[in-house]
Amino acid sequence: HAYSQSPMPGRMAAHAGGGQCGLGVTLRNDRNGDLRVVEIARGGPAARQGTLRRGDVITSVNGVNVRGMGVVQARDLIMGPE
Repeated sequence: HAYSQSPMPGRMAAHAGGGQCGLGVTLRNDRNGDLRVVEIARGGPAARQGTLRRGDVITSVNGVNVRGMGVVQARDLIMGPE
């Protein structure tokens, strides 16, 4: 997984690799409908990469805009096909 900084501070794009590995983060929709990182699992992929921070907003996954997308739909994009 790779993460790239969006032009807006605190906003990130996630680029998930193949396979069934999650990012090791807990996401929630905030009141604006944005996907916000609320927790990062210690030792998980996101923690090891060190790019995501609590409070960051995920704006896209593999080039797909996830603004207003529910957590379950975004998780399915991040996890990839089974």
